[in-house]
Amino acid sequence: MLGPSLNSKGGISQVINDYKKAGFFQNFSIIFIPTYDDKCNLQKIKFCFSALLKYIFCIKKISIVHIHVSWGWSFRRKLIFIVISNLLRRKTVLHVHGSKFDVWYNEISYFEKFIIRYILRRVDKVIALTNEWELKLKKIEPNLNSTILPNSVNYNDWRRKRKKTFPSLPYKILFLGRLEKRKGIYDILEALEYLPEGMFQFTLAGDGEINKVKKMINSIKSKNEVLIPGWVQSVDKNKLLKSSDLFVLPSYNEGLPISILEAMASGLPVISTPIGGIPNVVIDGLNGFLIPVGNSEILARKILEIFRDKNKWLKMSLESKRIVERDYTMDKLRKKIEETYKSLL
Repeated sequence: MLGPSLNSKGGISQVINDYKKAGFFQNFSIIFIPTYDDKCNLQKIKFCFSALLKYIFCIKKISIVHIHVSWGWSFRRKLIFIVISNLLRRKTVLHVHGSKFDVWYNEISYFEKFIIRYILRRVDKVIALTNEWELKLKKIEPNLNSTILPNSVNYNDWRRKRKKTFPSLPYKILFLGRLEKRKGIYDILEALEYLPEGMFQFTLAGDGEINKVKKMINSIKSKNEVLIPGWVQSVDKNKLLKSSDLFVLPSYNEGLPISILEAMASGLPVISTPIGGIPNVVIDGLNGFLIPVGNSEILARKILEIFRDKNKWLKMSLESKRIVERDYTMDKLRKKIEETYKSLL
């Protein structure tokens, strides 16, 4: 298995960490080789080259190569690994997580598009996160051999972490992810101007454009508290999820965000946008709301609506947990991965 370091920031690292925690490495005899880490550019090159040497050294022992990719340089870095796998006739699985894979594809050169289509045809299996993403990838290359494996969570970690009681003021609203326009962070800040003062506490946890976000907060006339703790992982992230009352992620591009699944598993209603695989897990009016992309006024309106009705909040909280327990647990994912591997062998 190839992917970013387990210590890297981002959803793919969280997915692989969850695989490890769920025992997948032992169940399927996985050798994990990280190909990327959050370092300066020179160190990233050294890290990737070191990963390539490890890969070449152990390739003789390997039957299946499972490669996690996003878009842009995440995909480009994996090309040499894919080529080696094909030359040595190893079964190759390309697991596409890229929230902007289709957007990126439309912007690159004709030559690079040709390479991507060729790779999608040549690998033995392409994994998409949702039906919607499978269709997007097949629009790029109709002849790919694909299957759908949604992101999942270790549900047992969240089973008893939340009391089923209506929250008290100030209502705590959580955002997890990179602080940037693509994740809708500025729409959240604009929504502050439409909300009553003193009712809410926003926690915007992540890296990215932190200084720009802080500057915008200072310019907004709102007395609702906004906390920016930076990037949080593991215990700190779990504490935030446990202590929050609502999760918001008004993204412009997504695959199937692991942060939404974690928020739902912890019993949070979710407000997000109808893009990527999000409508598969956030059912409008059932466990949260789906709002138009880039509409901060409707975002504020839906935040108020969730907390206006005690029974609605409680119902949405329970539905979030139920949806994850039914369709997005590691036990269900384990069976699907096993079926995928067996089909290749």
